[in-house]
Amino acid sequence: MHRALEELSKTDNYKILVQYKGISHTIDCRDILYIESQNRFLHYFLADGNILRCYDKLDEIEWELPKQYFLRCHQSFIVNLSHVSEMGDKYFRIGKSLISISKKYWKDVKDKYYAYLFSSMDGGHPL
Repeated sequence: MHRALEELSKTDNYKILVQYKGISHTIDCRDILYIESQNRFLHYFLADGNILRCYDKLDEIEWELPKQYFLRCHQSFIVNLSHVSEMGDKYFRIGKSLISISKKYWKDVKDKYYAYLFSSMDGGHPL
């Protein structure tokens, strides 16, 4: 996991812009733990404990995130694999949060997560 964080830290171009009520925030993707969609809002849970929100759809933001680190695991969640500490049968653990993995995404999530872990151990680029 440390290698994956080091790889991610080497890139400065993984930033996204989040706008809400006229205020713009530039977020470094390394700081995103996970993103949750709820009632037409996206909630960005950040490593520093802050939560940013904006009007948007997961389907749209999913294309802006680096695919080797971010994974859609549920209709309402995208996780940053570099912050996942545990994967269970139906969840990812990120810090104290449990993020659901839905049946629809389970096989793809499991395959990509294990590929990410093995690639990270070899020092290569995930996925």
